[in-house]
Amino acid sequence: MRNNNSPNDWADYWYHEIGVNVIPANTMKKETFFRWSQFQETSIPTDLFDGLKENYNFKDGMAIIAGEIWRGKYKDKYLACIDFDNKKGIEEFLESFPEAHSLDDLAKMTIVEQHPDNPEKAHVYFIVEKPLSKRSGLHTSTKNTEAGEIPAIEVKSIGQHGIMYCTPSQHKNGSYYQIVGTNVPNVLTSVESEKLELLLNQIYIKYGHPGGDKKSSENHVSITELFKKDFKIYEGSNRHEALLRMMESLIQRNSGIVSDEIIKGWINGLNIQHCDPPLEEKEVQKLWNSAKKFIDRKKKEGAQELLFGSNEPDDPVVSEASEYVMSECNFVTLQESDEILYYNNGVYVNGGEFLIKKLVEQRFDYLLNNRKVEDILGHIRRRTYKSKSCFDKDMNIVNLRNGLYDIENNRLLSHSPSYYSIDQKPITYDPKARPKLFGKYLSQVLYLSEIRTAIEAMAYTFYRDCPFEYFFKLYGYGSNGKSVFTGLLTRLHGEENVSNVSLLSLIDNRFALSDLENKSINIDTELSNNFIKDISILKKLTGGRKQPIRIEEKYRKAYDTYLYAKLFFNANTIAESIEKTVAIYRREIIISFPNSFEGKKDDINLLAKLSTEEEMSGIFNVLMISLRLLLKNRGIHLNEKTAEARRIKHERAVNPVKAFLAEAVADESLTTDYVVKEHLFEAYRKYCNIYKLPHKPMVALGKEIAKLRYESGREGSGLRRTIWFGIRLKPEYVPDREKQHQVILPI
Repeated sequence: MRNNNSPNDWADYWYHEIGVNVIPANTMKKETFFRWSQFQETSIPTDLFDGLKENYNFKDGMAIIAGEIWRGKYKDKYLACIDFDNKKGIEEFLESFPEAHSLDDLAKMTIVEQHPDNPEKAHVYFIVEKPLSKRSGLHTSTKNTEAGEIPAIEVKSIGQHGIMYCTPSQHKNGSYYQIVGTNVPNVLTSVESEKLELLLNQIYIKYGHPGGDKKSSENHVSITELFKKDFKIYEGSNRHEALLRMMESLIQRNSGIVSDEIIKGWINGLNIQHCDPPLEEKEVQKLWNSAKKFIDRKKKEGAQELLFGSNEPDDPVVSEASEYVMSECNFVTLQESDEILYYNNGVYVNGGEFLIKKLVEQRFDYLLNNRKVEDILGHIRRRTYKSKSCFDKDMNIVNLRNGLYDIENNRLLSHSPSYYSIDQKPITYDPKARPKLFGKYLSQVLYLSEIRTAIEAMAYTFYRDCPFEYFFKLYGYGSNGKSVFTGLLTRLHGEENVSNVSLLSLIDNRFALSDLENKSINIDTELSNNFIKDISILKKLTGGRKQPIRIEEKYRKAYDTYLYAKLFFNANTIAESIEKTVAIYRREIIISFPNSFEGKKDDINLLAKLSTEEEMSGIFNVLMISLRLLLKNRGIHLNEKTAEARRIKHERAVNPVKAFLAEAVADESLTTDYVVKEHLFEAYRKYCNIYKLPHKPMVALGKEIAKLRYESGREGSGLRRTIWFGIRLKPEYVPDREKQHQVILPI
């Protein structure tokens, strides 16, 4: 499309190419050809549209109805229209929109239209999966705030939000709207739509506006605020709506007490006092006519209700109570369970039903009996249903105590009830925080070459998908730091975001999978050392969002969902698996905890020290650096680069003593060969260090070797040290100060 195309061509563009409803208008007078509200929630029929074109009704301009797309390739999505009415609005948006640095950049990405006489205003259009919150403009009641210092931004994305006069219409100043870049809209995914919502919310909050934090479909300021002496509403912040509301209030309260002329005089004064700049006289008259019709209709409806009774099935007190409760707090009802959640400090939490009962009891006391309270609960449920799949959808966002952390851009966004989240980490984001104990702890409990793997494994738990198909075995013989490691993970995520289901339960109990839903981690604190016969569940659970998994809660209907909990198994031994395939070995990551901390070495307060607010803030910063790195590298750093290398490590870990004897003892060992027990233990530790395996104490090693039918004794002379017969170490495992020994038998 070119800006010099005919009006009918442009009408076709908006109606067929974009798919929204478009109506003729005299845009110089800001009047539509017919009442557009009849097409807020229904499509304009094709024959009506064609008739409007045949009669050249679009010649004086046109307007599109924001919101639902009724036809074409974008059908069932929504056209979100963002109206920037000053330079400050554009600047604030671009500052928070990382994909574009200027309006020209934005115009290459999506539809941007302007009228050339004023480059400081613009309409920007996106196609979104779900409507954005209506935003009627920022306002202020501060006397010293000058026009232009507040960004003038209005957002419309459903039919009830209003219309947009559009290309190629003539602006009231005489210039024509033009699309200044691409005429192909940017289609946002549901996650990207939520990001756009959060971005706009950030701007509103920055300038002291609730930005959707209060449950109001139109983000209105209170009528009391509107009448304050120092209240100002600037061009681009919906002066019409504010003045209309003041009109309706004055007419309703004073009609029949004073004349219409007196009320009009008050309105003119309010227009001059509060609107900057004031609306033109003809615009004020149109608003007056609209307000009078609305109040007259309401009075007529009220009189009919007194005579014939109301058709409204709800008790008025029930309706009032429902609206009151929803204005006090944001609620969401889970479709799958009918459970009501409420928004509290940045996250939706359980207990919504209890809170509703508490609020109505405090406000309405004896006016509501139990049946009416149930009606209120039902009313709120029906208006707030959401699927569990709507929560925490943006994998790039981590909900923290003080905001929403953007992983990719390393920044903190403000909380918003429009971002549905039930997973908040008990971490306070502080970009300057550095951990003081975390590195020391890891260096004490892990092999140095496995520290990076362990950190990236921890970081991976903050990503709500499993793109790399890992599960983790923390392998060590006891009192070695594994419990502190998993305890720290639990503290970082919060107990409510961690499940503790054993592998055997996952295999045998069909309800067990439901415990993993919306959990970041599942920790099996004591992996069974029994032979694992069925590990297909590990393949499913490490697949993330590649394939939904069917889960079932007791006494509820089964359903499909995505599970992303990272699987951690604490293991004193590594059990053999019936399936010895590449599919398993490429998923399994064994992290060894080789050292033992007993007696004075055991710091019983270590976990508490690692989980202070300051330390966890620092640990989080380290983990986010690692998370960005592993996502960039498309996997966690591993010393064993191939599935074959991991298979060998697994087999060594199944029985490290047996593997040691097979690899470190010479095949040509004779029954007359022997090795000093301390030297064998030293060789064993060297072997474990080379292959990153935990090692048993010397006594435990001796018991294992005895089970393999090696005989022990003492040297016949000299120091008479304790020895093992029948063992000759390979040269690389012989201590430098020693030589191999052999018993000399008499001839």
